[in-house]
Amino acid sequence: MNESIKFKGEDFSEYSVKVVEGSIEMDWYYRGSISGGTGTEGGITVGAEKISKFLEEMRFTDLEDFIPRIKKYQIEEWQYLKEKMFEFRTSSWSWNETD
Repeated sequence: MNESIKFKGEDFSEYSVKVVEGSIEMDWYYRGSISGGTGTEGGITVGAEKISKFLEEMRFTDLEDFIPRIKKYQIEEWQYLKEKMFEFRTSSWSWNETD
């Protein structure tokens, strides 16, 4: 199950999520940067060791239930998903563009 789900918000935010080897990976991009640049991007992984608790918290039955449901998400739900993934993350990164 390596299908990638992508979402672009009206605020120009972008999200991409995929399930890889029992983990969930999200990449995201926002316009603007705390350092004065044009954008901020990052990634979050909820690894296999925390996936069960994450899915339970988000009320997904399992990983098979995850992808079909997030396909219908709107901007607020993507933002919430990102927040929850940060709570259960096993790795993350972010990068801010500078001028």
